Parts: sequence; structure tokens; C-alpha cells
Amino acid sequence: MPASSFVRRSLLPLLAILAMHPAPVAAQWRVEAWFGDAWNARAPITFTQDGQPDIKLTPNWSTRPWRPTWYYSGRVAKWSDDRGWAFHYMHHKIYLDNPTAEVTASSASPTALTCCW
Repeated sequence: MPASSFVRRSLLPLLAILAMHPAPVAAQWRVEAWFGDAWNARAPITFTQDGQPDIKLTPNWSTRPWRPTWYYSGRVAKWSDDRGWAFHYMHHKIYLDNPTAEVTASSASPTALTCCW
């Protein structure tokens, strides 16, 4: 069995089980992780390019969660009383199922620094 297949079939499910139980690292620090599948809203989007007309599209998205890249997210937060700051990273690979001649692929990996309460 190739090493990458071993990792995907053995190590990743174990990490996923551990990630499903967020626990405080210290009294006021939290580390959290999530993974799985996601649903994507079918809202109209506009692609804007300098010197070109806008491209308007109502996308059909798919996620393909059990292929090589899963949806996952993580957050590290520092709390003080009932407020805190958090760094949040999300990897959510989506595939455009109805591309146009001008738009053949689209992707995003949101990252945010947020205030929590």
C-alpha cells in the first residue's frame, strides 16, 4: 500500500476523531478544528477584470469531499472573560460545474482575524 494511501485511510480518520473534541489548551486559549463536507449557496456571482466586461454567472458548485482534499477548518482563540480574538482558517475547495469560456476555474481559502463574544 503506498504511503499516501496509508495516511488517507489510517491516520486522517484518527486525526478527524481527535479534532471533533475541541479542548482548551490553557485556561484562556482554545484550539478547535473541523472537517467534513459542506453545502454551497447558489447565489449569483460577478467576475470583474480590468479592461474587460464583467462576467455574471449563477454557479453550480460541487465539493467532492472524499477526493484528495477535504473541507477543513481550524481556529486558535485567546479569551479574556467573555470576549476574545481568534485566527480562523478554512480550506473549502469547491468546483465550478458550469464553467464559461472565460471562467474555467474559481477557488478561495478564507482566512480571518475575528472578535469573539
